[in-house]
Amino acid sequence: MPDLPTAVLLTRDPELATLAKACVWEAGVAVRHLEWPDQLDALAPTWSLVVCGRDVGADVPQAVKRAWPASTVARVALGAAG
Repeated sequence: MPDLPTAVLLTRDPELATLAKACVWEAGVAVRHLEWPDQLDALAPTWSLVVCGRDVGADVPQAVKRAWPASTVARVALGAAG
């Protein structure tokens, strides 16, 4: 079986983590769940998708985009549209 593309999910919200991981797995993507922004530094230099929970400060997605400009960065929250 080929390796699945990998996404990073950055949130300390356990309910959001459970639901988001299930949705991303349905899309055929492996998920690496992190709880703290500084954990990103230990990962590979590029990720195609970084999903940040709304519990993560707005500066984190901006910093990720500066560090990895080719990455898609999304912010999500339970019950929030867009």
